[in-house]
Amino acid sequence: MFLPPTHLAFVNLPIATTMNRPDSEVVAGKVIEHDRFGSYSVALTPPKISGTLPTSSPSTAPVGFNDVPVKTTEPVSASSLALPPVAASATQGNVVPAAYFGMHVLAFQQRFAPLAFSTARTWDSTDFKGIGLDWADANPSAGVYSWTVIDEYLAQMQGKDIVYTFGRTPAWASTVPTAPCTYRPGQCAPPNLSAWTDYVTAVVQHVGTKVQYWELWNEPNYGGTWIGDVPTMVMMAKAAYAIIKSINPNAIVLSPCAAGTDGINWMKKFVADGGGSAFDVLAFHGYTSPSGIAEGELPVVAGYQPLAQGKPMWDTEAGWNSTNLTPAQQQAFLARAYLLQWPAVSRFLWYAYDSTPQWGQMLSSGGQNLVATAYDQVQKWMVGARMSQCVKSGSVYTCQLSRTGYSGEVAWIPGSTATIPTPAGMKQYRDLSGFVHAAGSTVVIGDSPILLETATPAGN
Repeated sequence: MFLPPTHLAFVNLPIATTMNRPDSEVVAGKVIEHDRFGSYSVALTPPKISGTLPTSSPSTAPVGFNDVPVKTTEPVSASSLALPPVAASATQGNVVPAAYFGMHVLAFQQRFAPLAFSTARTWDSTDFKGIGLDWADANPSAGVYSWTVIDEYLAQMQGKDIVYTFGRTPAWASTVPTAPCTYRPGQCAPPNLSAWTDYVTAVVQHVGTKVQYWELWNEPNYGGTWIGDVPTMVMMAKAAYAIIKSINPNAIVLSPCAAGTDGINWMKKFVADGGGSAFDVLAFHGYTSPSGIAEGELPVVAGYQPLAQGKPMWDTEAGWNSTNLTPAQQQAFLARAYLLQWPAVSRFLWYAYDSTPQWGQMLSSGGQNLVATAYDQVQKWMVGARMSQCVKSGSVYTCQLSRTGYSGEVAWIPGSTATIPTPAGMKQYRDLSGFVHAAGSTVVIGDSPILLETATPAGN
């Protein structure tokens, strides 16, 4: 993610969850137990693909949908954001699996994150020489493939669920090779169809079952990464879906990952044009506007949820996207973002462990920072606990967690402080640095979430 979201919007649509039992998720009509893959198969014949992709120019007119209003100029404050309504089934609470926590590691050969995380995404990851895993680097000329970096990445991330993200058309395959793009000229333009299907086939065949998750394009709603039209992307998605499933029937295909609320209209057009049949998981990027306000995740998630068609939703890239946050505010943002997206989102991949301070940095020259500590702590709070959607009362947000013989309540108030009564039975609270404090009759809450609890859960 090098292209900053600019004019984002907020919508108010319901959130529902597709998580339906502890430590599992339903994908492509099958129950996947986390940490192993289900024993199922999908009977598909090899795809027969024909046709040509048009040479597209950037679209200048936004797609209009009356039921998804877009407001690009109205500022929104954190205190004004209400939680969208949640489906009744989600309020009963779901056990948070380890799979909920994912991570981007960019310089993967140099900086392997010692934090626990389940899912890794290939986008923007590079080797020592700055060579990435994207199409342009792996397929430098027609019929020529270089798998070294991909193989090294898979070896480094062994034991993780890998999301391979398509994007960055090689100049030789680009229909507009001189188009100005975020990465290099021509890489945001639609490809020649035969080059596209050849590469999808080659990379899926090469990695085999080492990659089970395939994301169809990175941020197609931004001109820096995609200047083609939506029907072209639908054609490409359908072709790729058929190829992937024919080679690896157990593979899970993620939609193109539109970003922010700007991407909601793009995704609605993609689904309306037939793209809904070409993915098993709806992927999006939960960047917010104004940037740096974690509660802005709520309308982003709410806008994409109806487009998932009952399928799981994954936030495959998000962070604070701001240069104005203090280290404590960065720490608080991460915790609040992870707490608020559950249970509507079943996986959330942070961007990025070793990026710049603007883009979620957890690692600097001095080692891991407070954000890494917060990631570790909120993961310990959530994973294995039964948790329903967080709720808002006035300006205070709370989230209920429970385990056998244990109850906890996370509380915070964005951008302010308040004294609240300590919930009945709560004996202590812990902060995002992992310190445990005795709880009196009242407790002071602020921008940074605290976890009030009846006792220390096992393993903490």
